[in-house]
Amino acid sequence: MIIKFTPDDVTEALVAANAFQDFNEARGYKDRGAEKDLTKIEQRDRQIVGHVGHLLIARRYHLPYAPKLGDFAQIDIEFPGGDGGMEVRASIRDNPRLPINPRDIERGKLALPFVLIRVSLARGIAEILGWLCGWQALERPDRIWRGPPQNTWYVPAPYHSVQSLDDWIESGAKPHWMPKDFDPNRIGERPLPFADGAPE
Repeated sequence: MIIKFTPDDVTEALVAANAFQDFNEARGYKDRGAEKDLTKIEQRDRQIVGHVGHLLIARRYHLPYAPKLGDFAQIDIEFPGGDGGMEVRASIRDNPRLPINPRDIERGKLALPFVLIRVSLARGIAEILGWLCGWQALERPDRIWRGPPQNTWYVPAPYHSVQSLDDWIESGAKPHWMPKDFDPNRIGERPLPFADGAPE
């Protein structure tokens, strides 16, 4: 799913991204989701890409874009009334993987959809690549863990289709099911029928 935009279309996201980065720099916070320590300019660029991705997803589904400065536990795109929402993961990479990190576990977000969107600021084009619930991503046998400074799991395609996300939103976006026996502290230990080597 391709989305085209101009700088004027995403002014709101640019303002928010700069405010967030100013907040982080004033407190000495660093972006730990990268493969290396980033310069302040690189960190600001990542903030911009992330906020543009959030804004584009919010607009596509007619949901509020309302980032809360300093609230790191906030759901990226919250549904009106506070009943759930979506996490958005934006990337500039040609072949990005869906990132999930331990903070998502701590913040109780694993039943939410995590939507992956690729953003090209220079070209004014974004592409929604798909989505997985957080718990589904963590149970994928092909996930890859990257230690410090990232401390993140990366999950490659395939993902659920954009159409399935559209259908979920249009049908009322009821909370997603999560297995009762899923334990985020024992990732990969629950036998799954689709996992290599799982008992039949």
